Amino acid sequence: MNKRLFIALLLSMMVLAIYGSLMPKKSVVEQNKTAVTSAQEAPKAPVIKSSSDKNLQVPSSVKVSNGKIIATVETKKYILKFDNLGRFDSVILKEKKYRTDDGKPLDLVAKNLITTFRG
Repeated sequence: MNKRLFIALLLSMMVLAIYGSLMPKKSVVEQNKTAVTSAQEAPKAPVIKSSSDKNLQVPSSVKVSNGKIIATVETKKYILKFDNLGRFDSVILKEKKYRTDDGKPLDLVAKNLITTFRG
């Protein structure tokens, strides 16, 4: 029994040694380094000034998507629209069970749902 185990281990080591010698070694290549963008190119978040008033209101003229639509994916069940920043601009469900009360297809990213914030 020990003789078979010894032969199996010896053959396994030989296979690994032959495989290692025949396969070329991979050279280590540096990964792509991320480029540092200047502050002018990066989009900036809006600055919110703190106030003692806890009733903050978002103006109704706030525009949610400032990018233009670059891709539209339409299937039998939904329509997806992507803006130039790679975000979902619109997700519309077309199936009958996802209709609104007035019969229109449901838009999951509705732009008219901006409401006031009360802290």
